[in-house]
Amino acid sequence: MQKTLAIMFTDLVGSSRLYHDRGDSTARVLVSRHQALLAEQLEKFDGTLIKTIGDSLMVTFPLAKLAIGCAMSMQRAMAAYNEKAPPADRMSIRIGVHQGPAIVEADDVHGDSVNVAARIEELAPGDEIYAS
Repeated sequence: MQKTLAIMFTDLVGSSRLYHDRGDSTARVLVSRHQALLAEQLEKFDGTLIKTIGDSLMVTFPLAKLAIGCAMSMQRAMAAYNEKAPPADRMSIRIGVHQGPAIVEADDVHGDSVNVAARIEELAPGDEIYAS
């Protein structure tokens, strides 16, 4: 079924370096902490977690304004975490959002809008939100 959705991708900046510098076990704990912190924001904005991809989340929303609100909440939550975390445990995320037609099949979403959202996320620097 095709629907118009806002699609969000998040990315933990520097996660490969994190695994190299801190080791697999410590890095995995930090990545899990990051994903849980971001996932906590979804319910407030009617977001649906489609999947995790390594250190990234793919999320859909019925409206772009909900996706942007969630992205801002995610950035604030990460900033609040970083204020309390030791310097070595601080993390930075980048977020990309695109709204458009998407094919919804079971528990996944496909189509050009998904590709556009992923490309937008790749362009964003750390601690930023890019949206089309």
